[in-house]
Formats: sequence, structure tokens, C-alpha cells
Amino acid sequence: DQTAGALVLASERYTMLQPGETMTVSFNLTNPSLEQSSPEVSIRMTDVLPDWVRMDKGLERLAPLEIAGFLFGRMSQSTAAQGVPNALTLQMVVKSTLPPGSTIAILGLTGPTNPSGPIPVVVAASNNSAAVASGAASSGSTATYNSSAFGGFGVWDLGNATLTFTVVAGEEASRAYSYVFSFELTNPQIGQASPAITLSGKGDVIMSTLAVTKAALEAAPLLVIGFVTKAIGQSDPAVTAQNVITVTIMTEAALLPNTLITISGLTGSASGQLSMPILSESGLFHPTGVWSHIPGTLVLGLTRRSVLGVFYTFSFEITNPEAGQDAPSPVTIESSGMVISVTSMQTAGGNAAPLLV
Repeated sequence: DQTAGALVLASERYTMLQPGETMTVSFNLTNPSLEQSSPEVSIRMTDVLPDWVRMDKGLERLAPLEIAGFLFGRMSQSTAAQGVPNALTLQMVVKSTLPPGSTIAILGLTGPTNPSGPIPVVVAASNNSAAVASGAASSGSTATYNSSAFGGFGVWDLGNATLTFTVVAGEEASRAYSYVFSFELTNPQIGQASPAITLSGKGDVIMSTLAVTKAALEAAPLLVIGFVTKAIGQSDPAVTAQNVITVTIMTEAALLPNTLITISGLTGSASGQLSMPILSESGLFHPTGVWSHIPGTLVLGLTRRSVLGVFYTFSFEITNPEAGQDAPSPVTIESSGMVISVTSMQTAGGNAAPLLV
């Protein structure tokens, strides 16, 4: 009876058990797809044992219908910079102790450029799994040691964006411990949002997936700085007009104080000065930038740290040429400090296209 979780056995013939004798009954059931604790199991026998009696159970993973799974998973990173080695950490708690041969996979690690193969991993184990899984502070002393349960390396699969760790022979991953995995992957050369990352159990113990909790802001795993918004447009396409160029940016991660932003490709103007006044209500940008007439390049600095996910707008005024021209293309943007590699800007259309005259 699946609903009641009950199994009824009927004897085909009269059977007598002597005191101290045992009878073993074996049967197969399909485990559920999600983790669960072993339920309390009771037994009764018609005419002999009419009242329910709770049965003794095996311990931990040997308990009936104890289904392995993840109770907790959280990831963070050391840097959101483009193209640099990034120290990533995963803290994990499992529902049941995992025997040798069990494999844990981190799925969805999109962006890193490391070739497929083994990568070093340091694993620290702490006897505070219950506190970590519940989100409570650990009570009493917490013992932490470097664990050899996973053999000191993981296997990186670039094509599937997956990193796997396997419990080695003679070891186990205990449910009494939280495990912190530390490893390094190289960030991509382009910006990206932190991807959706999950944990999964494979190999000898299959476990359902768990969506990993991610650290906030720039510590979110595999968040890499880039321009999410990089829009540019103009106010006036008339020849010799004083033309206000307006730029709006938003980044995946914060830009640092004294970062330099460079906009290139604004060719054809009649503005020959070096010093370019910058107008902005945000207070993020220095009031003066450096303008280079022939290449059409503007360099401006930041006065403070920006906030990721916030739109910032600035503008500056240049003089249009005496003859008409098509809008130059491409117009690009990049930054130093927290480096963002050169990328094409999102230019306005029609008469608002920058330096369409």
C-alpha cells in the first residue's frame, strides 16, 4: 500500500518459529527521488503480535528508506575581475554519510576557461553540520581539520561546466561534518552574471540536485565584471552644432575609485581641446575628462566606488564637423583598475546616433 507505506505478507503454509529463531524477509522498493530521513517502521502479526511494535533499524545510510541528499550548499568567490584566477569556495552538508565511490558534482559553472582535467582542491571538515544546515550559530567548540576524503583534487569538465569530487577508497564523507571545498578557476575575459549553480550526487550514491545559495554582490560565484548597459547617443545632428553626447552605463560588479573609463571611436568632431568638462548628477565621475580629437577618444576617472546594478549617466559637449558624415562605428568602451576589456557600445538609432551629422 504505497499511500500508507504498508506491506502485508501472507504465509502460504503453516510456519512455526521456535524461541530465538529468526525469519528474514527481503523485498525491493524504489527509493523516492528526494532526500528523506528513515521513517519509523513497526511490525505486527495476526494472532501472535496484534499490537504494533517498533522495529530496530540499521544506522545512518543502512537505515530503511534513509535517502541521501544535500542539506546545505553555499558558494562564494574571491574576485569578479576578468581573465584572472578566481578562488571559489563551496560549503556543503550531506544528509547521509557517503561511502567510498560517491561522487559530488557542481553543475552550472559556466564561464571559466580552464582546460578539462584534474584541478587541486583543499577540503576542510568541521563538526558543525547541524548548525550549518539549520543556519544557527555553532554551539561549543568546533573542530576543523583538513580532510583527505576527496583525495586532494576534483575533475573539471569544461564542455559541461561541471566539477566533480569523489570519495576515495578508505574514506567517507560524514553527515556529522560540514565540508568546505576551496579550488581555483580562471574567470572569462568577458563580463557575466553569476550563473545558476546546483549540487548533484552521482556514482555509488545518487542524490537529487540542490540549488546552491550564493554569496551577495561581488562575492557571488563566477560573477564577472562587465558593462551590462553601455548606451551612447547625441542631442543634435546639425553641422557645426554644439552636440551633447550622453552615455549611460551599468556594470555587473562595482568599479573601484580611480578607475579610468575610455570611450573610443567618436571620430570627425571639430573639438580640438584636451580638457573635456563632464556633466553628471551622480557624483561618480571626475568633473573633467581628457579628450583626444583625432582618434575621438574620451578618458574619464571615477571619484568613488560604484554600485553594481545601478545606472550611471554622464554627458559632454563636442562640436560637430562642417560637413555631414555617417555615425562612426564601432564606438567602444573599456575600463582600467577593475579591468573591463574593449567592447562595442549600444549606439542610439536614427538622428540620435553619436556623431551622425
